[in-house]
Amino acid sequence: MQIATFTLLCILFLFTISKLKHSLFYLLPFIYLSVTIYTFIGTEFLSYAKNVPFNFFEDLSGTVYQDIYLYYLLASFSFILGLLTFKNADILILFRIKKQVNFNSKVKGKYVIFLYVATILFLHLGYGIENLYYREGYTLGDNGITAFRILYTMILPLTCLLIPLIKSNSKRYILILILFILIQGTSSRNLVLIPVCYYIGAFLRDQKVSLPKSILALIMIVLSVNIAIQYRDNQSQGVIPNIIYFYTYGLNFDVTEYAINYLTSFSIYASAITLHEHEFNIQSFLVSINPLPSQYLNIENMVDTQKLNSYAPFPAIGMLTLGGPSLVFIYYYLSALIWSYFGLFLASRSKILAIATLMLFILFCFLSLQYNLRSVTRLLYYLILISFILKFIRILNYNFTQRLIKAGTLKK
Repeated sequence: MQIATFTLLCILFLFTISKLKHSLFYLLPFIYLSVTIYTFIGTEFLSYAKNVPFNFFEDLSGTVYQDIYLYYLLASFSFILGLLTFKNADILILFRIKKQVNFNSKVKGKYVIFLYVATILFLHLGYGIENLYYREGYTLGDNGITAFRILYTMILPLTCLLIPLIKSNSKRYILILILFILIQGTSSRNLVLIPVCYYIGAFLRDQKVSLPKSILALIMIVLSVNIAIQYRDNQSQGVIPNIIYFYTYGLNFDVTEYAINYLTSFSIYASAITLHEHEFNIQSFLVSINPLPSQYLNIENMVDTQKLNSYAPFPAIGMLTLGGPSLVFIYYYLSALIWSYFGLFLASRSKILAIATLMLFILFCFLSLQYNLRSVTRLLYYLILISFILKFIRILNYNFTQRLIKAGTLKK
């Protein structure tokens, strides 16, 4: 049974790789299948994947985690099927790079700098200046402003995507270095978004894949998560204590495996615990997919009923597995349709919106592995809402123009 599962995972993974060059939306099944194959090998054949936070693997009895392999396979297949529903999916989805996208000529440096400054401002307001630079422990408690932390998390990927478009090499490296130093003070896995999104931005700029840059990006991703994780248990944290710790002790490669697993196998085991130790709560699920703002919903109950412990929520895919295979299939199939249709609509309006769509999609891919279902689903609603607003503006503009033409004020 497990050999058959592994074979299916590998076949679908190879298919995904072949499609990835045509559509960046295949990034989601690529990430899902990569995580699953990594965990499968590190659990079934070797043992490197078992070293995860909160000892989640030890909390699993027997081989119950093996069911999750099939759910990740199903989620990937469902999403791919949704992308393939469009007959011309290969050329339709999001970016037609060679023919349509020339980011260097469309995105001005001043806009990038403005977004960069906004990111840093939201970071300071979200965490609180004092807590960002020095605090006791990892968590913030009631400090900082939650709304600004959400804004910071939302625009950080976009900022990192756009920095490669700045022409001056020295300016790019300085901006990335400053951003890296500030975000490492949060001891957060958001640090990983910097090399990931910078690499994708460089790919969109150059319109080609460079093997040396790919290897460098992979090394930076591993180092970033290593740096973020090695601070977690320190009593004093923040930009200044973390820099002092790094200067004093350097990189702690003993936590490298642990850090990589935090991004990969942890998602599988957390989903397995969700599936086998918790029950499906229909009210909690409905709140998770409800598009209304949080102040109109019983968010506290949803959060309380979707916790593995004080720090780890049910992963979005883990929550869906509680509803069975049908729910997983429907959610990921519909998600693919939404990204295909509305993502294409926004990308065709302007190149800035194309980048913003990619930013939302990258967040969707990563958040769905370890964050709760509501955090993930609202990204779909953001996409739909922005699309409807733009469509509404276009209709108003068209009607207004037609009236001017009929009145003789404007020529056709």
